Amino acid sequence: MLLAIAGALTTLRLGLRMRGARLRAQQRPKAWWRRHVRWGRAALWLGLFGALLGPLTWVGLRGEALLSSLHGRVGLATALLAAVTGLLGRSVARGRGELRGAHGLAAVLAVMGALVALLTGLELLP
Repeated sequence: MLLAIAGALTTLRLGLRMRGARLRAQQRPKAWWRRHVRWGRAALWLGLFGALLGPLTWVGLRGEALLSSLHGRVGLATALLAAVTGLLGRSVARGRGELRGAHGLAAVLAVMGALVALLTGLELLP
């Protein structure tokens, strides 16, 4: 999950760089966009993989109920936000530029949720 958070932060940084260039009416290199998509896709899949396996190991190893901790509930909300971010990003890539703001907002919220989930996960450590 730490790799997913690092990838999400890198993707966010690249997206903000592209947004800044667009607002300044500068030419954005296509390499930025390709790198943003590559990092975002990897971070999304790693995060969703962890969000799927995390609860299964929680139930299997500890015998606890699903989503019985704050970490689990925040992680589920973050996984949903990350999926929405990916779907919105796909729509933006296909030419629906009016969704750019919603994609950015969902991305920022997903990254913040991932950081909160990281902090709440520290309480679960033995």
